[in-house]
Amino acid sequence: MYWLPGDSCGVTVFTATGLETWAARRRLPPGIRIEHTGVALRAWSPRHAQPFVSCGLAGGLDTALAPGTIVIPTWVGLPTGERLHCHALLVAALVTAACRLGYAPVTAPLLTTPRIVTGAARWEWYTRGYAAADMETGLLLSWRPDGAAVRVILDTPARDLSPAWTHPLWALCAPRHWPEAVRLGLAAPAYALRAAAVVAEALRTIGEQDDCRQPVSW
Repeated sequence: MYWLPGDSCGVTVFTATGLETWAARRRLPPGIRIEHTGVALRAWSPRHAQPFVSCGLAGGLDTALAPGTIVIPTWVGLPTGERLHCHALLVAALVTAACRLGYAPVTAPLLTTPRIVTGAARWEWYTRGYAAADMETGLLLSWRPDGAAVRVILDTPARDLSPAWTHPLWALCAPRHWPEAVRLGLAAPAYALRAAAVVAEALRTIGEQDDCRQPVSW
């Protein structure tokens, strides 16, 4: 992997939702490329072939991991059984950044699925070794292998979500989902900002070390 001079060290930060994109823009310095993908990449098509970080929220699968836990996976799995390894040096930079900010990140595997994982499915995937689930990172790694992820756990098996949240506007139309909406609305912005802060710290450190003035092999 090479960082490109004059191009924010050649890293794109991918965010799935409007909230995650807002958080990235709040925490990342000017010049870092941020691309909004939509949930499950529904609003995105491949453009820039450069290293990336997938930044945002995730659903917890491990009952021992509380909301707010930072997950920086070493590899990401797909429901097909395929395993996609994250770029080791990017992972290391993100883990170091999280620790520097006072967090204790988890490097267990992340699952990427086409829909929200809820109910008994959480336990099923946890028994297969996954700590958390999202809907984008594995798809991005399938497109370009030199990437990594920072995901902060929003919901857990103990505080489950309705599958209706795959389509948030539909979920909000049902009053039974309003208590969940309040809980998510209170926690999600802070957690999205937390994920973005880790990415910002990692890229700041990389930029200071390499100064982005010449291509640097990782």
